[in-house]
Amino acid sequence: MDGQYLPMSEAKISVLDWRFLHSDATYNTVRVWNGRYFRLDLHLDRYSGAWSGCE
Repeated sequence: MDGQYLPMSEAKISVLDWRFLHSDATYNTVRVWNGRYFRLDLHLDRYSGAWSGCE
C-alpha cells in the first residue's frame, strides 16, 4: 500500500482477486458511414455480449 509491500493478511484487496489479476475490460467502436451509424444493432449486441462474462 502506498508503495509498500504488506503481508496478505493486511491487504485490503486480495492479490488473488480476479479483477485485480486480469482487469476485466472491453473495447468497442461503432462504424459511421455517411454520417450515420452502420449496423448499430449488431454493435449493441456485441457490446452486451462482451459484458455478460464480466460478472
